[in-house]
Amino acid sequence: MTIITQLSNPLPMEQTEFATKMVTSSIAIPEEAPSLSFCFCDYECDFVETVFADLSDDDSYKNDRTDIGLFNIPDTVGGSYAIRLIKRGGSTINIIDNTYGSLSDLNTITGLPTYFGYLLDWHKVATLQGFGKYYFEVDLVNYTNTITSTSYDFQLIPYSEESADGTVKIETVHNGCVESGIDYGTSGWIRSIRIPGVFGDKVQRLEVDNYFDTKNNKTQIRDQVVNEYTLSTERLPSSVMTPLIEDKILANQIFITDYNLFNFEDIRQKQVVATEISEQNYGSKTKKASFKIKFEESLQNIIKRN
Repeated sequence: MTIITQLSNPLPMEQTEFATKMVTSSIAIPEEAPSLSFCFCDYECDFVETVFADLSDDDSYKNDRTDIGLFNIPDTVGGSYAIRLIKRGGSTINIIDNTYGSLSDLNTITGLPTYFGYLLDWHKVATLQGFGKYYFEVDLVNYTNTITSTSYDFQLIPYSEESADGTVKIETVHNGCVESGIDYGTSGWIRSIRIPGVFGDKVQRLEVDNYFDTKNNKTQIRDQVVNEYTLSTERLPSSVMTPLIEDKILANQIFITDYNLFNFEDIRQKQVVATEISEQNYGSKTKKASFKIKFEESLQNIIKRN
């Protein structure tokens, strides 16, 4: 007869020592953009975005806005930022509140507590600082690392129909995440840019849905007219076109206003959806390129049913 006695282990092995893993999130630290000592200004002028303000009328059609961007500061302990609006030949304005636009501070953007941004209102800038040439700088401090981003120049001038002729304003509303790009979350972030070009060349596409009856007569079920438009840009640098192609036309909502005096129709904040990048033209002695992008109206309600 065999007697088996089981004794408890007074020093059991910790199960967490083997076959376990921990999932951690990585943090992207902003890096300075590469620069060249070679000056392209000897060959072509730098891009300057024209922006307008009307001191007697705050209508959005006559007054532009510009977002400085949406920035992430993952260093929640020692991270900080600074925004400066600088007037060429004039003063430097520290942006700390809504005096010159709309500030989205840290811990105020829903779902994005480590993000901040600013939507600059050129009507307010013209009222308080006057017309002229401006640019802005943004300092990001992450884990003792400071990166300064500098924008291209903005030429702020009084609005007139003649001055705005030949330009297009593109306003977008962003949610969601652009992989390898910006995580907008549910912020509904607004972006706006004015570029030289034309938005038009309206094409009306007819979509027909019919059937043949027992006598082989074609009978209408549903017909629809879809309005298509083309955005044709002048030659622009990658600093303008890359964010437009890889971010702005991917937005949840796109509104385009055309300021060309001799356009076929008056187009103001037409909501559209991008459908195709139909043409890209590069030059051999220029760093700029022109693009053609096709859009459809977001609201497609020209429909006949039976």
